[in-house]
Amino acid sequence: YYTDDPRQEAGTFIRKNSLITEGYSWKESLLENDNKTIEMIGVPLQVLQAKTAGQILTRLPHDPEIMNRTAIVLPDEQLLMPVLYALPGHVEDVNVTMGYPLSASPLFNLTESLFDLQRSFRQGSFYFKHVLSLLSHPYIQFTDPAGINQWLDHFRSKPQIRISREELTGSKALPVMKVLFSGFDSFKTALEYFNAFFSMMIEAVRKNHEEIQSIEKEYIYYFYTRFRKLEEILVKYTEELSVETFRSLFNEVIRSTRIPFTGEPLKGLQVMGFLETRVLDFENLVILSLNEDVLPPASQDRKSTRL
Repeated sequence: YYTDDPRQEAGTFIRKNSLITEGYSWKESLLENDNKTIEMIGVPLQVLQAKTAGQILTRLPHDPEIMNRTAIVLPDEQLLMPVLYALPGHVEDVNVTMGYPLSASPLFNLTESLFDLQRSFRQGSFYFKHVLSLLSHPYIQFTDPAGINQWLDHFRSKPQIRISREELTGSKALPVMKVLFSGFDSFKTALEYFNAFFSMMIEAVRKNHEEIQSIEKEYIYYFYTRFRKLEEILVKYTEELSVETFRSLFNEVIRSTRIPFTGEPLKGLQVMGFLETRVLDFENLVILSLNEDVLPPASQDRKSTRL
């Protein structure tokens, strides 16, 4: 299909390469001649795509050999976590052959909430919505769920628009709240703040080792290592940075980091990005996000031109 048709660009270099003769054994025309069953499913939301993919796998025979010949393709890498959570229980082995952007993790949203919390600090108090959002985050809940929920119940019985820092970090406050609401107003204090924050998260992982999933442990590990690397670089400079500059640099580092996954490529269900599918063949293929601007992706540098 690709090599014999001169209009197919994918076969250009094979046709030109004199080292490849006409008799090579892997030349087939499966794309054109194999029988196929193609089903197009329209769903209204991104997360529903992941749930639908899980339902498709449920319809397949519950046989490990069938899973070995099945792949889920994700042109939109943001759907990786919803897909993993939507997999049916009988799928035991999963091999992810794509990197996952650290900026798509829940921990990135948590660190953004920490910066937003400091921006809401006025006259010794925080805006209540930022406080409640932070304490309700699942990762913060890991540190002390009973104590945090007790504080939230007490607050809801006597709500207030702004909550003083003294109330949140006083002698009777929870240790996690003393860390979260200690605050920072300079680059130096921001480094101290985030060192204390990540130390608290690592300790929470140790205490709740079995309850926290391995991927969430990876988030925390990669965040902490990238933060420490950035700290080592920035402390070498004598010029004082603003908090906003530090936030921009920190976010830039996180956005450029991807979490690599390792697994057994010859066993189990394969979950991969679109580029990883090249030169591979599967009996069952589930492709998500078959929408414009995702497949193919939208151009990042579209510019209007006047003629």
